[in-house]
Amino acid sequence: VLVKSLTQNQNRSELISSVKKRLRALTATTITTFVALLPFIISSNSTFWKSVGISVTGGIISSFLYIIFFLPMFYEIFFSRHKTSNKNISSN
Repeated sequence: VLVKSLTQNQNRSELISSVKKRLRALTATTITTFVALLPFIISSNSTFWKSVGISVTGGIISSFLYIIFFLPMFYEIFFSRHKTSNKNISSN
């Protein structure tokens, strides 16, 4: 959903605006998933479920950080280079 929103925006302020719009939903989803998996992480009875809870929580948190920070940054880097190369091609 964030990628679709990013592709419609052209400049940096619109890019930041897109991230801000999706931040609440992504944060709520990440927190509720973490809270739901907390009993698995805390439990000392089953090592299998504890490791599953830790793995899934780590994946959810890392994907949240990727979506919020790295995806917009890579998008900006890639498309700023793409825009400058298109300007150079059209000026020649």
